[in-house]
Amino acid sequence: MRGRTRISVTGATTGSSAVGHQRGFSLLEMLVVLLVVVVIVSLASLNTGSGAEERRLDEEVRFLADVAAYARDEAAFSGRDHGLLLGEEQRDGERVTVLRFRERQFPGERGPVPVGVAGSRDNSIQGDAGSSRPQAARRGEDRPWARPRSGGELFEPLVFPPALAVELSLEGVPVVLDRGAAGNVADAVPQVIFYASGEATPGSLSFRRGATGEFLWQLRWDLLGRIEVTDDPLEAGDA
Repeated sequence: MRGRTRISVTGATTGSSAVGHQRGFSLLEMLVVLLVVVVIVSLASLNTGSGAEERRLDEEVRFLADVAAYARDEAAFSGRDHGLLLGEEQRDGERVTVLRFRERQFPGERGPVPVGVAGSRDNSIQGDAGSSRPQAARRGEDRPWARPRSGGELFEPLVFPPALAVELSLEGVPVVLDRGAAGNVADAVPQVIFYASGEATPGSLSFRRGATGEFLWQLRWDLLGRIEVTDDPLEAGDA
């Protein structure tokens, strides 16, 4: 009796007479596949690292907004003007932007010892008894500034990474950061002031990628010290 040859639905023979020839991967093919896998993993790691760094910076900007709001409230509660002092410093061979929180002192008062450039303590300055600006003195503008008495570690200086460009604008006018302002803390007057009256110097801090100038975030505040953070360039007027 003659044997039957089975035919699959695809038309291929499946009988015992059919011989399957299977060829394994060559060494070259395996190397190509391995190279593709390595490239994909590297790109994924790079994107993950960049995203993590951006999230960390976003948290720092929003933390700054919270601390600035606290300084604004503290100025109203304590009756002492508070301010933000920005300047550029040289650290580890790189130029970075440093932000310090300051508090205006009362006449004849010696404030807490402020933090210096390298973490050392500075002596707070005394008022000028021979000031030729009596009106400014009555408003308290001639009083020295020092590190805030309250707040503790909350008012520690903030050092922004070199890859982050920080731009200050007051009432729509760009402000060039003094390279000696943050270093010579005792003699410097904050650019941004939250007055005890509840008013503030309107302005904004914009953050960009230092290498490309790409807009990242903007922290802005109005005359009443109301603070907002946005990452939308259209909303920030950067489009």
